[in-house]
Order: sequence, then C-alpha cells, then structure tokens
Amino acid sequence: MVYKRNEVIFLLSVGKKNIKTFGLTTYRDVLAKLDRELERLDAAETLKDAADHGTNAAITAWHLVDWTWSALKSDSQLCDRIAKDLGARWNEPNEFKRWLVEHGCRELRHCQMITTSLKHSGFNSKPSDPDFTALPGPVSAEWVNDRGEIGTWINAAGDPVYWTVGNDSEWWIIEGDQNHSANLLLRKVRDFWWSVTRYRSAYFLHW
Repeated sequence: MVYKRNEVIFLLSVGKKNIKTFGLTTYRDVLAKLDRELERLDAAETLKDAADHGTNAAITAWHLVDWTWSALKSDSQLCDRIAKDLGARWNEPNEFKRWLVEHGCRELRHCQMITTSLKHSGFNSKPSDPDFTALPGPVSAEWVNDRGEIGTWINAAGDPVYWTVGNDSEWWIIEGDQNHSANLLLRKVRDFWWSVTRYRSAYFLHW
C-alpha cells in the first residue's frame, strides 16, 4: 500500500507539543536514545552499570509505545488504515498496547513489567504474563589473541561455551526453563521498533 505525501504532514506536528525533555521531541529521537542505552549496556563492566543501562533501555522501549500512539492518533483515518494493513484493530491506547504485547512484539511486555515495577515498586502480574527473574550470567567464554582480537570458545558441537563464575557485567532473564540474555531480549525489542520505522517509510518518515 502506498500513502500520499500529504497524509504524513500530520506527523510533523508531533514534535511541536508541549514536551518537557532534554531535546527528545520525536519518535526517532527516543528510538535513538534506546540505541544509545543498548550501547552502554553492551559496554557495561559491572552488574550495577548493566542494571542501570538495562533498566533505562527497558523504560525507553516501553515509552516508545506512547510516542507511537501520539503520532497515530493525530489522524484517525490514517490510523485505521495502518491498523487494517497490519491486520489489527485499535481505537484507544489500551487496545494498541494490547496488540503490541500480544502480536507486535511480545518482549515489550517484559519492558512494561520492568518499567512499572520500578515506578510502583512492584507489578501485579496476570496469569498470562511472563514469570521471569533477573539473575547474573551466564556469559560466553571469550579470549583475546596477541593481535587484540576477541574470540569465543566453542564446544565439540560448535556451540558457544558459557560460564557463570565471575560474571560481573551481564544480566539474564530467567523464565521457566528458558534463559534469555537481557541484552539480546532488549535488542529484539529495539529491532522491532526500527522495523516499525521501515514498515511504511512514507508515513513514519517524520516521526
């Protein structure tokens, strides 16, 4: 589906609202902030630093829901057309959020739970919510050769070798019998938001 140029003019007004931020006025500004938070997370040298940057990344990722809805609601007809194109239906923010966490990017629910837990010192989970715990490690076993190049140890099957003792810079999401690197989970959410900007570049151009 191709959208006419004049259909995206409403998006230009998103950055003209009464926004109280340090220079973050558009969807792309906030998405770029998420990129920076993930870069800091990858570079973290302690679990405390990783906790700070991982939490900031999760909060930013969840706040992008409101930034996206703010742009969509500026034109109800275009919003309906986008929803139809995605096979979705939403008339208000909660319906949009429900579609995102159930169909768009399920990992966003983790970000919502982290954000709410920090704000309200806890989260009232529903039976359908992921039941996860954040714990250190494991991390891949790496080594550096005499040229300063980083290598990763692998086993006989060619799979990466992981270790937990001494891990001091990476958090994992432990969910039942599944373990997810917090870095990778958050990057999956970031990739989803970037795919949103590429999905229909015509109407996301100015977000």
